[in-house]
Amino acid sequence: MARKAHNRRAMESAQHEIAATAARLVVEEGLEYGPAKRRAAKQLGLPARAPLPDNDLLEASVREYLQLFCADTQPGELVALRRLAAAWMERLAEFRPHLCGAVWHGTATRLSDIYLQLFCDDPKTAEITLIDKGVDYEARTVTGFNGEAVEALSLSARCAELGEMIGVHLMIHDHDHVRGALRPDSQGRRPRGNLDDLRALMAAEGEGAGHGRGFRRHPPQAPGRRRGRRRRGRRGWPGLVAHPAGARRRWRRRPAAGADLRVPGREPPAHGRLPGSPPAGELLGHLVPALRGGNAASRPLFP
Repeated sequence: MARKAHNRRAMESAQHEIAATAARLVVEEGLEYGPAKRRAAKQLGLPARAPLPDNDLLEASVREYLQLFCADTQPGELVALRRLAAAWMERLAEFRPHLCGAVWHGTATRLSDIYLQLFCDDPKTAEITLIDKGVDYEARTVTGFNGEAVEALSLSARCAELGEMIGVHLMIHDHDHVRGALRPDSQGRRPRGNLDDLRALMAAEGEGAGHGRGFRRHPPQAPGRRRGRRRRGRRGWPGLVAHPAGARRRWRRRPAAGADLRVPGREPPAHGRLPGSPPAGELLGHLVPALRGGNAASRPLFP
């Protein structure tokens, strides 16, 4: 009995260590829970068959990590992601979208993706709608919340508040599965919510208007200047021009032709000369006679 208790404590300690390491990977690298747990176990040198922590323990570790290291930035990033999710839920309202994942539970950062579950009468109607609106997407098959294979449509949308491209994943479910999707999880929470639930959640947490705590506003600009055009899709949906995730452009101003690049008050160094050394012509005057066989010792090299 004592040996079994010792093994159980050792296993629980290893699971907590894996959860702490995986939480850092989730927050800092944006990994999903499954890959983060496997990489954490590998980094800790544990065997491949080591028991991994469940998602509840990992989520608790993620919340603790966010509270310790990201308390000044994560709330604002969560607000921006929830607003972007609400915008997409409005566009796809006819397919009964429900938000789930880290954005719904409140543990998302700027590296997190948005997961929307659509409950359609016809699974192809959502894909046809994206095609009609000119949205570039990638279709694949994933495992749904009920264990069945479902189709997922992945695309990139620009978040204006964060200034980055965010991944948006649409999981297509049958309309009859919406009732089972609202069952409470192991912690008694709703695992997903529709647009009204999201708005009520944002209002309860003070995210309905303005910027969230920790979000940096853009500095005020001079009158007559604009920050940039808002790109639109072919049929009028804003932000539908797909870009590679995380793609950024850095612009550098080139100096004008003939511009003086010297620093004021600082003279350029005399390249090739040591302090107190003679000019190059005088130095050659001492070396050339020596190379021709003359006697240069009678003249001092450095007067």
